[in-house]
Amino acid sequence: MPELRSLYLVGFMGSGKSTVGRLLAHRLNCPFFDLDEEVARHSGKTIPAIFAESGEAVFRQMEVSCLQTLLEKQNSKPCVISLGGGAFITPAIRELAAQTGISVWLNLSFEECLNRIAGDGNRPLLQNLERARELFGQRQPVYAQANIQLDAQSASPSELAQRILARIEN
Repeated sequence: MPELRSLYLVGFMGSGKSTVGRLLAHRLNCPFFDLDEEVARHSGKTIPAIFAESGEAVFRQMEVSCLQTLLEKQNSKPCVISLGGGAFITPAIRELAAQTGISVWLNLSFEECLNRIAGDGNRPLLQNLERARELFGQRQPVYAQANIQLDAQSASPSELAQRILARIEN
């Protein structure tokens, strides 16, 4: 297997990034990080609280800062990182991912994403379903810039992890 670089999982909320990321990290014997959890831990606030108190723009800045800090602490050692649903939209995040690893898009339909996260009150951008659908459409072309694109519609997290491993080994 070639030298492992960090893996960045991208996709809309509910696409399985954290679940697949944990499986990949276990199989690769490297650390896993969820960028949303890192932002919440560093700020001492929940994601909904950050959105309510400071807005989305501040949250996006916090994502960049937390990712930079995380990568510095990793000191070029590979890891698996689940990016929040909107993180990859930020040019600085895409640039960091491109410089340090391989990005993988878990492509899932809007309806399936909604089914998976129904009732999750920790998703501030889901408060308005019409706006969420609009965001989904806007983000698709940016997600498509990922190095690897996988159809996650009918695959289990384990199958997706295996597909990703097969792709990075080539």
